[in-house]
Amino acid sequence: MKKEYIFLSAMVAVGCLLASCGKKKMDAAAEPQVNLNTTVGQLVQITYNPSVPVRGYGMVSGLWGAGSSECPPQLRLELEKYIWQKMPNASPGEIREFIESTDTAIVEIIGEIPPLSMVADRFDIQIVPLLKTQTISLRGGHLFTSDLKEMSRMQTFSQFSKTIGIAEGQIFTSTDPETKKERYYIFNGGIASLKTPITLSLNQSSFRASNAIRNRINERFGTLTANAISSTDIQITIAPQYRNRRQDFLSMLGLLYLSEDESLRTQRIDFLCEQLIDPAKAAESELALEAIGRPCLSKLAILLEENNDSTVRFHAARCMLNIGDNRGISALRSIALDDKSSLQIKAIKSLSNAKLKEIEPFLSQLLANDKIDVRLAAYQQLLEHNSIFVKRIPVGTDFFVDLVNAPGRKLIYALQKEHAGLVLFGAPIICQKDLFLDKGNVMINARPGDKYVSLVRRHPARPKLVGPLLSSFHVEDIIRTLGHAPEIDKEKYPWPGLGINYSEILDIVELMCHDGLIPAEFIHGPLSEAGAFLEKMSQTTDNTVTPPDQSQK
Repeated sequence: MKKEYIFLSAMVAVGCLLASCGKKKMDAAAEPQVNLNTTVGQLVQITYNPSVPVRGYGMVSGLWGAGSSECPPQLRLELEKYIWQKMPNASPGEIREFIESTDTAIVEIIGEIPPLSMVADRFDIQIVPLLKTQTISLRGGHLFTSDLKEMSRMQTFSQFSKTIGIAEGQIFTSTDPETKKERYYIFNGGIASLKTPITLSLNQSSFRASNAIRNRINERFGTLTANAISSTDIQITIAPQYRNRRQDFLSMLGLLYLSEDESLRTQRIDFLCEQLIDPAKAAESELALEAIGRPCLSKLAILLEENNDSTVRFHAARCMLNIGDNRGISALRSIALDDKSSLQIKAIKSLSNAKLKEIEPFLSQLLANDKIDVRLAAYQQLLEHNSIFVKRIPVGTDFFVDLVNAPGRKLIYALQKEHAGLVLFGAPIICQKDLFLDKGNVMINARPGDKYVSLVRRHPARPKLVGPLLSSFHVEDIIRTLGHAPEIDKEKYPWPGLGINYSEILDIVELMCHDGLIPAEFIHGPLSEAGAFLEKMSQTTDNTVTPPDQSQK
């Protein structure tokens, strides 16, 4: 009887399996055929998260009495736990004393993780002193590593929410020219730990279409680019070569055809090349041609030779270069050197995929251009390509000085967004031999005949002067002497410094340029817009944002 039961059970199982297989075959047969003469964008909706506003709370040190001992009780508990995690050997008394010192201040951190972010992407953050505390200024402070959480999910200090980034770094201080209030930023101080999911959602559920789209994307951009997780959803990973062109990459996905039939492809290439002539359709047609790839190079080369319109030549040349063909560099060179062209900056910025030897001769000429935006674009390309015309010198661990070897007017450009650094066009820039500057906490002096410049600092926490330290008359050496820490690794840096922060150094260098002590023009770059999204949403005129639980203290 037992054997008969086992036999019957086995027969039932086999029958169920056959029925299941039959159903799957019927379901597959019932699915509509996929029209391969369509683009991915016609079959799917591309979805990804927009920018993610983040908020955090942390501690700033190095304020030398300008901070505050005040801290909301609920936030204090969270900070004490966090400090214990980072400093397990600290006693409760030491932690309490650290929080309550006027050399430190509790602050709010505001930022925005950009769309299409990847893990370890950096972004600017704004630092705001807590409302109703006695903090005088955050100038010269340093933010300890702090967690960042999604702002919409963070309603109270102690509420659990996932950490999606961290923030840390030296604070940059800017004074609003209208309100005269100080604003505080850390350039690239936010580090994302959140990867933005990118999904292609099919308009109509179909395993055939899902697999066909996955296979076509992986064939064109690499085997790890697309993963079909269901009949409706395909997950996308941005191909490494498009990390700096993420939005263009998504646009190309939508413009990618499923079929690689040679006859149809030839027709498409001819049609898209004709579309390049229409200014309203040129940009999209260029991306569609790039999505096709190398098969369209011969047609683009003909278009480049036979068409005299600079806009058409620009799109054809840039497309060829992005595909990996350098025959378009000559056309891009002509546009880049044309000061009357509206495409001049775009032509310079399009050269990222070119080899240094092909672009260095003409980009080095543009370093002396009268237009500052042209000089900056050429400098950035040459820096990216490790050209000998640009030399980067780190100052401490917080910022850098870039020496740009170029003729023309001498110019010092101060970066105030994404990176902290000074760009010296026309290096070497040498100070006046007879100079004297007393800026309250810093004195710079050189008498006639002196071989070196003397630098002295009045430190707020030391009874005696720091220095004098000696520097050459080269501006970069003076900046390094101002910015290096007093105690440094002698293997990395040849001399110690005064430990002046970046924002103060900008003030000093700008004043020296204004007074004629440095023979160069000084220009501030655009200021970071970190935190601006929140200010637009706020209905108050106060410069601070009320943190959670402030009304419940």
